[in-house]
Amino acid sequence: MSYTVRIYRCGLLLALILLGMGRAGAQALDYALDQNTLTGVQGSTVSFVARLSNTDAAHQLSLDSNSVNFSYAGADLTFVDNFAATPLTLDVQGSADDAWTGVLFRVQIGAATPPADYSGSYELTYSDVTTGISSSHSQNFTVTVTAAPSATTPEPGTLALSSGLLCAVFAAGGRRLQKHRRVRP
Repeated sequence: MSYTVRIYRCGLLLALILLGMGRAGAQALDYALDQNTLTGVQGSTVSFVARLSNTDAAHQLSLDSNSVNFSYAGADLTFVDNFAATPLTLDVQGSADDAWTGVLFRVQIGAATPPADYSGSYELTYSDVTTGISSSHSQNFTVTVTAAPSATTPEPGTLALSSGLLCAVFAAGGRRLQKHRRVRP
């Protein structure tokens, strides 16, 4: 076998090993939102809960960073990131600290936000503590904004009937009071 063929085979083997390591790292983090779509009324806040777990039985994962794609001009939506509440690392699968569940982010809906669906994505970047290989995983989410309930105003006929009944009750009460005054000497 020639020297060139051996170098080619070694290079190919090394590439396959590195690709295999990258694939294993990409699947080591199981990241899911409890609900990808949440509904909130104008003037409220919705909270997205996530579950992060390490599915690798041999390597600890480091949660390195995050990025968010969520911006709407003209809509009063405030994104509140809670990445700081996640653990720095997730231990190997099967250990006590191999998973985390909690509020990953919130969206505050302004009172004037038009009712509509607002979509975004939340990406986590993590790395294998042993190998240093980095990967990322993303989840799409949607905030459905509904109009705040308005105060109900009674119809004019209902208002007139209620007022008339109230006047009749007061008039009857006034007549009773006059009868009681006359009876007393």
